[in-house]
Amino acid sequence: VGNLRAICAVLAAHGVIEHVSLDLTEIHNLGYYTGITFEVLAPGVGYRLASGGRYDNLVGSFGEPQPAIGVAFGLERLLLALEEKEERAPAPVPAHVLISGGEQAECIAVINRARRLGLHIAVDLEQRRGETLRQLARSQGIGCAIDYSEQSLRIWQTSVEDPGAEAPGVEYSGAACSPDALWQTLQQLAFQQHPSAIAGRETTP
Repeated sequence: VGNLRAICAVLAAHGVIEHVSLDLTEIHNLGYYTGITFEVLAPGVGYRLASGGRYDNLVGSFGEPQPAIGVAFGLERLLLALEEKEERAPAPVPAHVLISGGEQAECIAVINRARRLGLHIAVDLEQRRGETLRQLARSQGIGCAIDYSEQSLRIWQTSVEDPGAEAPGVEYSGAACSPDALWQTLQQLAFQQHPSAIAGRETTP
């Protein structure tokens, strides 16, 4: 129950909790699940589109142990659901920013506000820090990495083409690393990406 409450708190912070239903009687027969299991449903389709769950011990059976969660989609069912809605799935878009530390409700709220300005933000669920986070952003072609916590706020501008041209990270600490400071940083990045697109939108905390 405590785990479900924690999951629901994160879903609520992302603004999607109204799309989730909990079923305490649902049981998968696969024995490798170690936590929550889930199914993906869609209006007008009488069967699940996908299913999955948490399986922390499975990966260790084939290599180094690590926490994991997975989901399998039925492509034919997914296509039927898209036909039912008469919409095309959007093409994936590259991220402008990679953020670590986005599990806190206040941080999630700031991220969602920045997304409404058109900033594409990826959240590192493994909570990598420092140089490891910067290298991950570079490997994925993301131009900015942000390491956020209640104690510090570190920002790196990354470069895939010319790593030697990267500027050193900027670090804030104490009161300077509040959610407002993160918001100001993301707001500036949104303006750099497309200044004309955010004219007239929300620009103050």
